[in-house]
Amino acid sequence: LSAEAEGTQRALGEAGISSMVLETELLCEESMGFFFMLMELSVASLGLVYQIDPFNQPGVEQSKINTRTILR
Repeated sequence: LSAEAEGTQRALGEAGISSMVLETELLCEESMGFFFMLMELSVASLGLVYQIDPFNQPGVEQSKINTRTILR
């Protein structure tokens, strides 16, 4: 998996695509909570930059409705 991750990082770099690697010494509830919060804040911030409302995506809501219908 490490070689695959490194290969992906190299391919993205060679294609001029920005990316980042996040590492944690301890995989636990607290570190995952920090990670999820970081991602949520990043998405919200990027939404503002690109003038997209990341909290009002109709495809997401429709997907939830479809899933509930299928599970009934």
